[in-house]
Amino acid sequence: MVVVTRKTPAKPRYIVLASTDLALDGRKLVELYGARFQSEFLFRDSTQCTGLSDCQARAAAALDFHGNAALATRNLARTEHLLEQTGASP
Repeated sequence: MVVVTRKTPAKPRYIVLASTDLALDGRKLVELYGARFQSEFLFRDSTQCTGLSDCQARAAAALDFHGNAALATRNLARTEHLLEQTGASP
């Protein structure tokens, strides 16, 4: 599927989206890609800003705790940012 964005009419942008499900509706495919990238950004932010990649533990329980702590920190920071916005819709 090819999506054309025309934010700048003089320079349209083409986005190619792929799926192995040939019966999948195009709108649903765009929705799924949007959800996927939201989770990708969550993990990117958690890795870069909260020390997710800094753990040196080897035990599964310690790694699990560290991952949960990093994601919770990111969510708390995001919530604080949204609460600071006044008059703007999040």
